Amino acid sequence: MRPAKQIKVIRSQLEILGDFKDQVDDLLRCICTVLQVGEYWLEERDNKTFTDIYQFLTNQTAECISKCSSIPYGSEDDCQAADTTEPCDTPVMIPILKDDKEPSHILLRIESMENSVTANCKRIKTLNQKFKEREKNTKENFAKAQEKTERKFAEKYEKIMEEFHAASSFMLNLKKQTESLSQQISERAITDSQQEEKERNIFVEFDEMKAEISRTTEELTHLRSLNEKLSNKVIGNEKRICDLCISFENETLLKSELSSAQNTVKIDKEMEGKCNDQLKDIEDKPHSANAFTLDMQSMTCQVQELQKNFCLTTQMIDPLKQDVSDISTVVTKLKASLDSLVDEQGKKLSDHEDKVYGQFVQMSQEIKDLHQHVGFYVDVDSKKTMNLRATRNLTCFDHELFNEGKHFNLRTGIFVVPCSGLYLCSLILEIDQDNDIEFNIHVKPKFEKETIKGITHLKNKDTIASVAFPIDLNKEDKMYIRPIKDCFNLNISHTSYFACVLIKKFFRVETLHK
Repeated sequence: MRPAKQIKVIRSQLEILGDFKDQVDDLLRCICTVLQVGEYWLEERDNKTFTDIYQFLTNQTAECISKCSSIPYGSEDDCQAADTTEPCDTPVMIPILKDDKEPSHILLRIESMENSVTANCKRIKTLNQKFKEREKNTKENFAKAQEKTERKFAEKYEKIMEEFHAASSFMLNLKKQTESLSQQISERAITDSQQEEKERNIFVEFDEMKAEISRTTEELTHLRSLNEKLSNKVIGNEKRICDLCISFENETLLKSELSSAQNTVKIDKEMEGKCNDQLKDIEDKPHSANAFTLDMQSMTCQVQELQKNFCLTTQMIDPLKQDVSDISTVVTKLKASLDSLVDEQGKKLSDHEDKVYGQFVQMSQEIKDLHQHVGFYVDVDSKKTMNLRATRNLTCFDHELFNEGKHFNLRTGIFVVPCSGLYLCSLILEIDQDNDIEFNIHVKPKFEKETIKGITHLKNKDTIASVAFPIDLNKEDKMYIRPIKDCFNLNISHTSYFACVLIKKFFRVETLHK
């Protein structure tokens, strides 16, 4: 059996080697993880910055080296501890048989292991020294790299700040332009809403005119029916007057009959007197005398009835005469008022029809104008050398690519607006000489002064000045280009052009309200 002291030393050494193996395995796993992170960064699979990955690798390297330096290497101490912890009072006898070299072999191995541990300790000390030097160099390199990185970062920061200030100024200008454009769009929206409101008012007014025409027609129909009624009434009164005239004639006949009857009565009275005289003379004819007397009495009654009828007829004729006179006066007045009313309504109807027809013609023309395609696109056919005046239009555009309706005059350089609406204008001018000059786009309404709607500025040779903007133009407005000052021997390139196209048409009806 082996001695307990040797067994304890060997077991202690084996435990040390086992711990050393575990620590080396942990160190290898840590190193593999660090290597994998570095490979990922090289393959651009990791989004860390250079500073971050460099700092990470430096820290992990220092940590790995510190782990190496912290690995225990106390084999001699353990051996001494084994010798001191268990002192042996009696020497341990190791039986050595013949041809048995096992104990000496074990001792040689132990000695070799101790020598190896000693060499490893020295090597680890050397590695620690190198690690400290490498760490020092790494810190110096890191400080230099950090300083260089900070310097580059400062330069980059300055450049970025300059670009940021430029972008800020650009965004500020863009914001101002956007606000201006938003304001223009808002004003345009308000103008469009007002325009739509005016159009609705026009149609409402047109409907009111139609309703007024209908009411006027109904009134005329009513007046015509009233006129027919009055005419029928006048005809009835005329018939009544004719009947009265006939009754007057009958009255004359009655008067003549009455006078004849009176004459007859007078004659009868005379005959009665004669008869009375004859009665006295002729007594033998009493019966015939009585009969004749009865006849005379009946005739007298008839004459009295005729007189009563004549009086009644006279009483009826007098109020009828007054009624006929009143009716004639009323009919005359009604006829005069009806004639004046018919003339007035006819005049109003004629004026209203003329007004409605004029508005309809103008509205039809405006609607016809809405279906027109309006625009032009002209450029410079070849390079030109021109003398320009501030009071004259720019007439360098002599090549016509598109000119719908021929509203742009190449000779005068004037665009006459054919219909109201929102137009998009674009102007590009290029010169091949150093000349500081400014061109303005003028718009002159029909009855107002001209205004400047667009500005281009040329300074140096081979520079291009361009401007594009929306503009609200009314019908018969004139648009043209003029320089702000006189220029002589100005070379205008063939890449210059002037274009304008109608985006949205407006139906302006201000003239209909006048």
